Amino acid sequence: MQSKNTGQKEPLKQGWQLNFTLSAARQIAKKNGHKKLGTLHFLLAMLDGNNTGEFIIDRILTCHGKNVDQLLIALDYLYERRGSDKTKNVPPLTQTARRVLQFAEEEARSLGGNTAQVGNDHLLLALTLGEDRIARALMRFGVSTSAVAEEMGYLGILNFADEPHA
Repeated sequence: MQSKNTGQKEPLKQGWQLNFTLSAARQIAKKNGHKKLGTLHFLLAMLDGNNTGEFIIDRILTCHGKNVDQLLIALDYLYERRGSDKTKNVPPLTQTARRVLQFAEEEARSLGGNTAQVGNDHLLLALTLGEDRIARALMRFGVSTSAVAEEMGYLGILNFADEPHA
């Protein structure tokens, strides 16, 4: 769908899971005094036990003999805690985080057209497409682009062209 005034595509609606994840990511960044909201915050929010977005990643980790707790321990060295420097402002997105959200929207659009919603599955897929330390950490744990796409297909989210239709 194109905007009438600008000729640009209108952004897709964010699903409730993604909204929950982004809100949790902002809280993680604010709580730790981080001045920018990045992909690490996205992933930590998705791995939070209260977030239903962890199921895809949990199944992939299990297939590789790993679990969420092991990934969190591995991510811990990437995480700078500042404790008492809590910020009251919502930190702006890093350039990488902005790009990942754009990838997530592009993936949702390519998979579901203009009626699709951007969800945590699209965000996880977009995180694996990056070249940053988060994408590399995910890859070390077997959470690759192909593993996420395969799991999404298993859930009926993706319709592969070479699959027979009933």
